[in-house]
Amino acid sequence: MIFGLRVIREDSQSLSWSDLLFREVIGRFIHRVFFIAVLLYLFVAFTTEKQGIHDMIGNTRVVIEK
Repeated sequence: MIFGLRVIREDSQSLSWSDLLFREVIGRFIHRVFFIAVLLYLFVAFTTEKQGIHDMIGNTRVVIEK
């Protein structure tokens, strides 16, 4: 919120707590289990929607709120 960022669902429905928890659990699991996953943050720079792996799995994305 401080940076004007917001997490939204890909299908434009309202975001639920289960969506956020799933996104966070998947993201933390990937980055803790796989040591090389730190490099996956670079993956965001090369995707068209600027999504991380956890966003792709969770069908979410981060947008700038205007």
